[in-house]
Amino acid sequence: MIRNALLLVEVRDGKLKRISRQILNYFSQLEKLKVNVLIYRDHIDQEMVDEISGYNVDRIYAAEHEYLKEYNPEILTDCFKKIIDEIKPDCIFACNTALTRDLFPRLAQIYKKEMISDVTDVEHKRYGFRISRPIYGGKIFETIQVKDYPMFITTRANTFEEGLPREKKDVEIIHLDMTEYNNKNLTYIVKDVVERTETKVPITEAEVVIIGGGGLKKKENFQRLFELADLLDAQVGGTRQVTNAKWLPWPKMVGQSGKRIRPKLYLSFGVSGAMQHTAGMLVSGYVVAVDKYKDARIFDYADFAIVAQAMEILEPLIKRLKEYKKAE
Repeated sequence: MIRNALLLVEVRDGKLKRISRQILNYFSQLEKLKVNVLIYRDHIDQEMVDEISGYNVDRIYAAEHEYLKEYNPEILTDCFKKIIDEIKPDCIFACNTALTRDLFPRLAQIYKKEMISDVTDVEHKRYGFRISRPIYGGKIFETIQVKDYPMFITTRANTFEEGLPREKKDVEIIHLDMTEYNNKNLTYIVKDVVERTETKVPITEAEVVIIGGGGLKKKENFQRLFELADLLDAQVGGTRQVTNAKWLPWPKMVGQSGKRIRPKLYLSFGVSGAMQHTAGMLVSGYVVAVDKYKDARIFDYADFAIVAQAMEILEPLIKRLKEYKKAE
């Protein structure tokens, strides 16, 4: 039976990432489970600690050092090892990000334990966790019951619902001793970071997502979605057919073997609704779909369905929104 968990939370622009709030919210609802959290930064302010405390955690480990302004695997591996050796958690959880895809295999190797990545479903049972994840390019799902602890698990973004912090409770805060790194000859130090020119939030965290499918027929039509996205402050994604045609880079693919999204508003144009795609949007809020076939499967998930050629709706919608913006 799992009684002790250790979570890694990540920060962007001084705030907890949405994916970290999702994991915190899920674990805050589990009973008879002690929840420990590791947070790292060059500076950890009280507001951030208070927010984490509101998710019913039992203990917060704070790793604070100038070298942790950016991800440093050497220091974080040491920090995790100290905590794991002290509290002996049954499971170590984090979201599947570029950071954890580098860090968690290191930890799993140290403890000679299995790492399970890109998990899309987690069930907390009396005997532990039962987890599922896509394999073979998302063609099938495997279900795993891990009995060899500690287990290292990363979950796909939007696997869990995001919840607001509850009333803050008294939480034990442990500041890890980081003085050894002041003069230590580290083999890994970030000297410079080149910021990406894209300033929009990732598609997994966007509140409005516009999806294009093969029904748009050509790349020029698909590009109009970016025009609509600018008007709605949205992110653009696509189906496998779109990424295979190179209309959109594959990291923007939404589906079983792509990104899993949870927007408040999901708009699709020319998307048939194949299972490979709908597996990535099932937890969306309000769904609006446009497709020329009245029996398109995407309409089974839509709150508002429009039977029409995609461009017949897209063109006048962009025109009307531009007029509205101009009149403001």
